Amino acid sequence: MKPAPAESEPMVAQAAAICLRDGAGGGAEVLLIASRGTGEWWLPKGHIESGETSRDTARREAFEEAGVLGEAEQEVIGSFRYRKPLIDAVYCVEVHLLRVQGQAEVVAAGETRRMRWVPLALAARVVGNRELAGLLEAVCLKLSPALQTA
Repeated sequence: MKPAPAESEPMVAQAAAICLRDGAGGGAEVLLIASRGTGEWWLPKGHIESGETSRDTARREAFEEAGVLGEAEQEVIGSFRYRKPLIDAVYCVEVHLLRVQGQAEVVAAGETRRMRWVPLALAARVVGNRELAGLLEAVCLKLSPALQTA
């Protein structure tokens, strides 16, 4: 287990999107993006830029990293923290749900990132961060009844 952040460690604000779409089998699927450095699976995420809300950032990052088009919900559904190897900072990520309306063939960032769609019920077992896994499990429990009636 990683130690708690020290008082002197800088905190870096980020936002992420849980991109949800209807899967081929009828259940919800979540988009995961592979880290360039470690290959671990994450959500599309990035730094909150000046003048942006976390919702704006979540929507922008989903499009830049994966070409995902959709509207992020206003409400923050949860958050998680992580550290990057060799960087003395803690990244604090606010997460928004984003209902996918489409996906562009060309990714805005112009770079190819490994990505995959996984069933929402499986996503928590695939990601590399424990806090993110717990958040995905909670989202699955919260959304399961709504998805079954939608």
